[in-house]
Amino acid sequence: MEQIIWTEKLKTGIVQIDDQHQSIIILINKLIEIEFNHILEKIETDAILTELIEYSINHFKEEERLMQEIEYPLLEEHQGEHYIFKYKIAMFCKSASDSNKTITQEMLLFLKNWFINHITNSDMKINTHLQSHPKN
Repeated sequence: MEQIIWTEKLKTGIVQIDDQHQSIIILINKLIEIEFNHILEKIETDAILTELIEYSINHFKEEERLMQEIEYPLLEEHQGEHYIFKYKIAMFCKSASDSNKTITQEMLLFLKNWFINHITNSDMKINTHLQSHPKN
């Protein structure tokens, strides 16, 4: 599986969010590298996955705070996407734990595709709204 490459296409134009997205992508790429090169023990992989999940949840809180602040009209829809992510990751983690693994290719594919799609489709709309509704 190819790693995610940070490109202009993934930039929302909101520096704080872009910085957080880059950090998330670095963590996803670490997991992809681990899975395909088998370079770390399970306990180390668990720690990176935990860091990714915790960082993502904090990122979602920051994003949602910003959306509330700018009165973003698609806030509830966006929160729903975050909820689905958290639910799916919990299910992947339970399934992986039941099989004594940390990550699976299915989980990695979900992480990679979800973040790319979420950034390019949903997060981009935040900046579009911000630009068309500047605060006085």
